[in-house]
Amino acid sequence: MFNTEGWIITLLLIGFTAMRSWIIYYIAYQSTDARILFLMMLVFIVIDCYHVLFNSRVERLGKTRIPLMRNVIDTNFIVGFLFYLIFIN
Repeated sequence: MFNTEGWIITLLLIGFTAMRSWIIYYIAYQSTDARILFLMMLVFIVIDCYHVLFNSRVERLGKTRIPLMRNVIDTNFIVGFLFYLIFIN
């Protein structure tokens, strides 16, 4: 059986999360120099690390809504940031 509580899986999940959204927020911060984006990125890093470290069991993953909310927030942010880059900047 596949061990879902190992450190390798935890590191892979954190790495995937970093590639998925943290880099997008960092690029937005670098292009706009808005400190609020940097603070948002730090808050999301803490939320994602909490989710990966404390909700790694399959039973808990079915009960948590953190990934759904993060995906909704990321989608809205990406659409808003693209709108900003295309029409405002």
